[in-house]
Amino acid sequence: MKLTFIGATQSVTGSMTLVQDGETKLLVDAGLYQGLDAEEKLLTPLPFNPKDLSGVVITHAHLDHCGMLPRLFKLGFKGPVFCTEITSKLMRLILTDSAHLLEEKENPELQNFYDQKDVEKVFGSLHKLTLHHAHVFENLTLTLRDAGHILGATSLLLEGTKRVLFSGDLGRSDDLLLNAPEKALPDLDLIVMESTYGDRLRPKGMEAELASFLVKIKQESRTGLIASFAVARAQTLIYLMHQFYTRHPEYKVPVYVDGPMLQSANTIYTRYAHTTRDPQGLKRALTEFEMIEHYKVREHIQNKDGPQIILASSGMLSGGPVMSYLQNFMRDENVSLLLSGYQAEGTLGRALSDHQKNLKINNKPFEWRGEIEQAETFSSHADQEELINWLAENSHTPVALIHGEENAKLKLKEFLNDRECFIPKSNETRHV
Repeated sequence: MKLTFIGATQSVTGSMTLVQDGETKLLVDAGLYQGLDAEEKLLTPLPFNPKDLSGVVITHAHLDHCGMLPRLFKLGFKGPVFCTEITSKLMRLILTDSAHLLEEKENPELQNFYDQKDVEKVFGSLHKLTLHHAHVFENLTLTLRDAGHILGATSLLLEGTKRVLFSGDLGRSDDLLLNAPEKALPDLDLIVMESTYGDRLRPKGMEAELASFLVKIKQESRTGLIASFAVARAQTLIYLMHQFYTRHPEYKVPVYVDGPMLQSANTIYTRYAHTTRDPQGLKRALTEFEMIEHYKVREHIQNKDGPQIILASSGMLSGGPVMSYLQNFMRDENVSLLLSGYQAEGTLGRALSDHQKNLKINNKPFEWRGEIEQAETFSSHADQEELINWLAENSHTPVALIHGEENAKLKLKEFLNDRECFIPKSNETRHV
């Protein structure tokens, strides 16, 4: 068995690893690049012919793990795509939105990168797998395990001539809604592991951090603009706000939720609430706040004085309705912007988080005069300690670190000095 590490080798996006075992060629994840140099990376030819692939496994529905799927079909891939049922539902939202965003690009090559017809090809080839059920595919056996992180997210155990475990994106051990990730198995030949937060410990107190923000909005009559990923983060934030306002109604202010994909994700989270740790609480929360259905309502909110909360996508300020609010409120010092998640290098969110100047939106100067808060506790990724603990039941298997910025991978590698640990380069091939 050999692995070629194609994407997420030098960043946290673009996850893609090619596994070859005998005549079988299986792609594990097919992610789109985001952030720094994303367009250049997307237009770089793939190091394989998609027509030669036997199949693809998608560990979860985030764009950086599934966003290249329609491109593979456009280039001639005709095989099966394996994932959980929930991932298939969320993935339809994300890929449909991605196709729309590509159509709006100025670069003609990106406009034609893939379209809605290619997205539909993906869903004509889906094979839905259940957790812990061993599925035989050619000369490989695929078994999905719970990774936490977001609804439907999985780790993948591949068994062929060797046994390899792909962590996928691992969730936190104290997630309010999702189970902790199932730990790494013993008796493996290789573990391919994410390292997003490999260089840090996440501060505790997610509820307290959000509560502090909500109290300030009320007491200072501010507008609170929360930038959120449409899938998973938004639902967690809505759940937390509902819980807080239920306990502390004296701080309640109007809350508006804006983003078509976000609202569709709410519907899916409601449908699959039974898979979470608080089904009824989540269902109640997702019907609590006003959903923005029309641009005129958005204009009305933008002309209102605080106190009010607006939760809008996207989380890295790379598109979506949050961009309209940013441009409208950028000169208003009474607006507090909360960046609720990880900000990849090269994104507007990262630039604002780093307090960079001379920024632009749509080639127009952009200067944010309000407050900026970078949340430290909301991440749905395991932190350094949790990543190390995930390996606790496997003390000897070699580990390949991917899906992390360079410093994160290097720091985590230092803590894994009791075993062989390597950081693959882009398109590097390793025999297991």
